[in-house]
Amino acid sequence: MSPKEAGRFGALAVLAATIIASAISCSQRTPSGSRTEQPAMNAVQSELQRCHDMGTKAADDPSCQEARRRLHEHFFGDDTKGSNR
Repeated sequence: MSPKEAGRFGALAVLAATIIASAISCSQRTPSGSRTEQPAMNAVQSELQRCHDMGTKAADDPSCQEARRRLHEHFFGDDTKGSNR
């Protein structure tokens, strides 16, 4: 086996190991929406639908503002804790 072939074989082995490790890592992850978050998000979604149906009046509605804040926290986390912006 020439050095060139050995290098190709080594690169292929590293690539295969990386793909296998990635597949194992992805299969062991928990889903982002856990079962404890589902009922809360369903409530937020239904409130957001109500706000959508209200039209422009939703901008001044406190419950719509709270629903938008909770949706933002769900996706981006709580900005009030440790934010230096």
